[in-house]
Amino acid sequence: MNASKRTKKQNAYLTGIGKSRRLVLYDTILNYPEEEILAIIGHELGHNTKKHIPKLLITSSIFYTFMFYLTNVVYNFIKNQHIFGVRKAYSLFIHAFLFITSILYFVTSIFNYIQRKFEYKADKYSLKLLGTPEYMISSLKRVVKEKLSN
Repeated sequence: MNASKRTKKQNAYLTGIGKSRRLVLYDTILNYPEEEILAIIGHELGHNTKKHIPKLLITSSIFYTFMFYLTNVVYNFIKNQHIFGVRKAYSLFIHAFLFITSILYFVTSIFNYIQRKFEYKADKYSLKLLGTPEYMISSLKRVVKEKLSN
C-alpha cells in the first residue's frame, strides 16, 4: 500500500475473507531489512493459517448481537416501568445503550486477551517459518520504536 503519502507509520495486516484475502504491507516497511520484512509477512500469514479473522468476526458478531439484545431488554424495561421519567424513544434507547455499554465495558478485557493470544500465535508461526526468533524480535523492536507504542 502506498501509505507514505499520508503517514510515516509502519503497518502490515491481513484483510478479507475467503478468496478475497489480501496481505497488505505499507510501503514505509519496505526500507526494513529483507529478513524483517519476511518475519512480518510470516506473522501475517500466521493470522491467515490460524484463521484469526473468521474467529474474531464470529466472536464480535456474537458479542454485538448480545449487546443489542440486552439494550433492547433494558429499553423495554425502562419504557414499561417509566424509569427516569423518560418517554421519547431515542432518549430511552440512549439510556439503555449507555447502561449496557458501561456494564459490558469490562468484557473488552476478554477480547483484548483473545487478540493478544492471536498475536502470540502469529509470532510463533513466523518463528517456525524463519527458524529463528532474531528477525521477528528486531522487527517488533523497530515497529515499537518507530510507532512509539507498546
